Amino acid sequence: MTVRKFIWQRNSSFQYPEKFEGDQRTVSLLKGNAFFEVAKDKKHPFIIHSGEIQTRVVGTSFHIQLSKLNCKVIVVTGKVNVSGKGQSVDLVPNQEALFEGQKLTKQVADKAFLVNWYNQDVTLDQTTLKQVIAILQYKYGVSFRYNNEHVLATPLTVFIKKDATLENVLEEINYITNLKFKVYGEVVKVD
Repeated sequence: MTVRKFIWQRNSSFQYPEKFEGDQRTVSLLKGNAFFEVAKDKKHPFIIHSGEIQTRVVGTSFHIQLSKLNCKVIVVTGKVNVSGKGQSVDLVPNQEALFEGQKLTKQVADKAFLVNWYNQDVTLDQTTLKQVIAILQYKYGVSFRYNNEHVLATPLTVFIKKDATLENVLEEINYITNLKFKVYGEVVKVD
């Protein structure tokens, strides 16, 4: 089993063996978000434990987002199986599994998450500020605080270079929306 890409945000934690042995390749995402691209190998499945769920793959690319409240697996290419607490779902591209409140559900994924936004430029065309904030939270490992939820419906088009700093992206959004984003450590406040 070859992991072609394994990209994570700066506040993520992983646990993995020094050397894989046996038929399965197992790692654990302890917190945070990551993007995996795994070469196809049916004889050696790749298994990621994240919180209370397990994701089993034999060749695919996908995101895993683990927070204190939930865990989400979003499939970009291929097929994965997600299981936890006696529940199981199979996912194909454009689908996601959400484990929240001890319940595992399958749903259509937001198209903004169907790219490797860690490692390539992304254009979010005529999307809402809410969707842009969701990408920024996962890409940069920050959370957003705002006083007025109505700003989340603000439509915008934004270009995010793969190596752009959070500050550069926020400066672009400030210019487009006339909102004020300020970074305080791992929290971004919106005025």
